[in-house]
Amino acid sequence: MTDSDNQQKWPALPATLSNIAVTKNSGKYESVSSNYFKVGHPRLVFMAENDEQVSHVVEYAGNVQRFVGHQIPFSVRSGGHGITNYSVNDGGIIIDLSQMNQVNILDEAKGLVKVQAGAVWGDVADKISKADLVLSSGDFGDTGVGGLATSGGLGLLVRKQGLTTDQILGATIITADGKKRNVNKEENSDLFWAIRGGGLLLC
Repeated sequence: MTDSDNQQKWPALPATLSNIAVTKNSGKYESVSSNYFKVGHPRLVFMAENDEQVSHVVEYAGNVQRFVGHQIPFSVRSGGHGITNYSVNDGGIIIDLSQMNQVNILDEAKGLVKVQAGAVWGDVADKISKADLVLSSGDFGDTGVGGLATSGGLGLLVRKQGLTTDQILGATIITADGKKRNVNKEENSDLFWAIRGGGLLLC
């Protein structure tokens, strides 16, 4: 991405995204534009708070690419470890999921837990430990759920419980067309298979 490309005009932000957009002129830009391993220089960071906003960001990114006539970098970040550095970029868009961090126990007896992708595993452990539940989920509490859960998840309990991704029963995802889809073994099973090990972009 050249400097001239980075200054190219983009479509105006829709009203649905203006309140969650962080630009280079924002005081919190520096804290949300990078991950643990790389300093990023994105043009926009969106601090999504719900599924609808995620859909709008994906749709806007598609509109930008059509407007400028070429691909732009697009990254998704949950916890911010991002060893691959896919969760940050230069000159593009980052969607940050850290505000989507709810952890809910659906069925304590069955050990069913619903976790949003922006949560970190320390928060998950704190919540489920109160119900005497555990989950193999990496070695550090500040690792993001979204990245680790869909990229494998090799934790301290792996020999007993297997990978984190082995425990996923279903998910709600936003696909590249901006549509919200439920995925599990019965519904959109191909996408369910794909996210279980294909989530490096979320790290």
